[in-house]
Amino acid sequence: MFNIYGPAETCVYSFAYAVRCQINCPIPLGWFSNNMQFYILDSQQQHVPDGAIGELYFVGQGLARGYHHRPDLDENAFIEITLPGSKKEKVRAYRSGYYGFWSEEGLIFVGRRDDQVKIRGNRVKLKEARLALEAVSGVILGVVIAPGEAGHRELHGFYISNNPLDSSQVRKELADKLPEYMVPRYLQQIEKMPLTVNGKFNLRALEAMRVIDRPRNDKFIAPRNDIEMNLYTLFSQLFLNVTIDTHSHFFELGGSSLDALRLVNLVEKEIGQILSLTELIRYPTIEQLAVLLRTRTRGSQQQNVRADNLMTFRDGKRHLICIHPGGGTAYCYLKLANALNRDLGIHGIQAQGLKEGESFLSSFDAMAGHYLIQIEHLLSQPHILCGWSLGGLIALLMARKLQQRGFHHSKIIMFDTGNPYPEMVRCIPQMGLDEFKQKLCCFDGIFPDIREEDIERYHRLYNHHRLLLTGITEGHHFSGRAWLIQVRDKEYTFDIERAAAAWRQVIPQLVALPTSGNHWSLMDPPHVQKVAMMVENIMAEHCQEMVEEVCI
Repeated sequence: MFNIYGPAETCVYSFAYAVRCQINCPIPLGWFSNNMQFYILDSQQQHVPDGAIGELYFVGQGLARGYHHRPDLDENAFIEITLPGSKKEKVRAYRSGYYGFWSEEGLIFVGRRDDQVKIRGNRVKLKEARLALEAVSGVILGVVIAPGEAGHRELHGFYISNNPLDSSQVRKELADKLPEYMVPRYLQQIEKMPLTVNGKFNLRALEAMRVIDRPRNDKFIAPRNDIEMNLYTLFSQLFLNVTIDTHSHFFELGGSSLDALRLVNLVEKEIGQILSLTELIRYPTIEQLAVLLRTRTRGSQQQNVRADNLMTFRDGKRHLICIHPGGGTAYCYLKLANALNRDLGIHGIQAQGLKEGESFLSSFDAMAGHYLIQIEHLLSQPHILCGWSLGGLIALLMARKLQQRGFHHSKIIMFDTGNPYPEMVRCIPQMGLDEFKQKLCCFDGIFPDIREEDIERYHRLYNHHRLLLTGITEGHHFSGRAWLIQVRDKEYTFDIERAAAAWRQVIPQLVALPTSGNHWSLMDPPHVQKVAMMVENIMAEHCQEMVEEVCI
């Protein structure tokens, strides 16, 4: 019986070992075949002595030309190395990512490069963490991943069980078996493990699940003001690929003393305020820190408020630009941002008038023009304008203005935006302050130190938008591509076909896509995950087209 081994990149197999009954585990991989050369090198691509562990490099006639239409993968996998013992001769080699060492019986396999990571300066084998997770009572199958950049990685554990298994109990058992740095910062029970077409764990899919899903009974509370949003951004820089909201606890997220020092420095640099470590310990959530920082800034606010309406949830090479609905804030898109692919840039535009000292813009047309100035730097890159409810109408007006300027590659997505018939919108009433306060509470818009004058300002802005709707006297024609993501619920909107038919009178290329939920729950789980899938499909389908148009 033979034990044969070789990556597909080296033509099926490169090593063979004749297994004897008395061999002790681990079974060696043996010796390399005649048409291949093989080297074990260190991190500097220098030869390591026999018995020392290094990374496996393959050279020879069996080497593949590369990955089919994947030059991005070729760049890291197929490289040139200087042969050991030669100062000048370079050859093409496959860098396998596997580790091993030479023994008297041939090559001994140790593990993969991506199975060994450093967590806060400590070397961790993911396999050891996984085996400990699978040893927890009730866990049938587990996997541990370490997303993030080098130096900022963190462990995330996923597990399957026949019964609901509380993550705090799993964490407690792991803490009894593992050193603190090996206990996953985040633990999540899932129904089934995502697999690749080759039957291996799909690590990228697991990472995406970590971003989208929330622990049971944990309601996501998005930022509700500028300081909470600034702190949210700083937390996101420290805790990569973790779903963060205003109730996220700095130390429960896994914040170390080094992370605390970084946050203190970031607060001073980005927000311009001094935060002590003692204060961070006392006020460890975004919401609590925001109250502390806002208390210091009140009374020293500038009289001339800069009308900067754009906020960036995260940057990217493709952009989704989200226009505020009637309430004026763009924080409502944060759940959508968390559910979307991490390489997609997400931006929100807030209404002018939210901040103290700002004046309202006089018309939707003025809003469209003002917002376009704010996103001018994004328009040369692939992008889509989108908006929920009233935001969809403003996105439409922005796209029309761009089209009038000869800029034809902007597309729009409207999230449950009703067509503003002049006969219908002229009857929209103003909302009373008490009703508005109830609405604000329902949508988690009340933060701990909100003042009555803040609520009254938000209320005036909301009614200002309703008043502008009553002044619409004509349809808004647009000849570009557009999508209407429409809820099936009929309590607040027309049925899907009637809504689409109404919009196609002014947007002939409109595509209607039905989704679950109602007008108010559209951006909440589980509906927002479905919306995110639709948005990603639209972006994937049309971004290449936009790239070509921009290049022309």
